[in-house]
Amino acid sequence: MDFIQQAYKGENSWWRWLLTIVIVMSPFLLNFAIYFLLPEVYKGLMEDTANFQGNKNIFLIENLMPFAVLLVLLIVFVKFVHLRPFTSVVTSRSKVDWSRLIFSFYRLFVSTRRICVEF
Repeated sequence: MDFIQQAYKGENSWWRWLLTIVIVMSPFLLNFAIYFLLPEVYKGLMEDTANFQGNKNIFLIENLMPFAVLLVLLIVFVKFVHLRPFTSVVTSRSKVDWSRLIFSFYRLFVSTRRICVEF
């Protein structure tokens, strides 16, 4: 089965898509709302972030944690709301080809590194 044909698997009614998009995108939408509706609050948050003096590793974890939570939320919605296996979102094969995935991330890392070194 082709990758595009897998879009027809599972439950694809419009309300499922809308629910998934709204719930998973809500932190980003909230961020935009704070930026546009409460610029003073947003400016204060940005100053606190710029003046952070604590452990940089903790700061990194705090900033990456929302993305990890959103990934888990996306997996839950794909599995239980859309009734699809998560691998159908990633690949058309029966299981993930980890060597291709690692190779792709390696290429991405090398090209990003090359761009950063040039500038």
